[in-house]
Amino acid sequence: METKYYIDMDGVAAVWNERASIEDTFKRGYFLAREPDEKILALVRLLKNSGRSVSFLSSVYTVGTAKAEKSEWLVRNGMGTVPCTFVPYGDDKSLYIKANERNVLLDDFSENLRRWEAAGHIGFKYYNGINGTHGTWGGYALTRNMSAAAMFKTLTSIAESN
Repeated sequence: METKYYIDMDGVAAVWNERASIEDTFKRGYFLAREPDEKILALVRLLKNSGRSVSFLSSVYTVGTAKAEKSEWLVRNGMGTVPCTFVPYGDDKSLYIKANERNVLLDDFSENLRRWEAAGHIGFKYYNGINGTHGTWGGYALTRNMSAAAMFKTLTSIAESN
């Protein structure tokens, strides 16, 4: 069975602005201005270049510019050829993928990962330096201190052995 890798954008591929308010995230240019997490983008390239299936899976507001800005962000950061599925904010991400495959999600938000795993998939928390302060996630994890190669090895060895 093929393993499919899904990568979240906000707080994973794109560095989250921890000082931003919810109102700020609705402002034009907010998502387009996010800095890339270069290690995550390198991980995506490693997955893609090794022949593995990799896609972005990102939540967006149903109003405003988030979807268009995130699409443009991917192009600007060299990820324009990587597929992306946008999910309405608050929806369960597992409802937007094929259920009969081995699916792996790398996300920084524990609730997304709990829903993902409840649907029978494999979740990995990404500790980005600003999340994980409450200790609510006890599953697989990657950290921003890891190299892209170490993330790749950890992610693929665990996911493909399950």
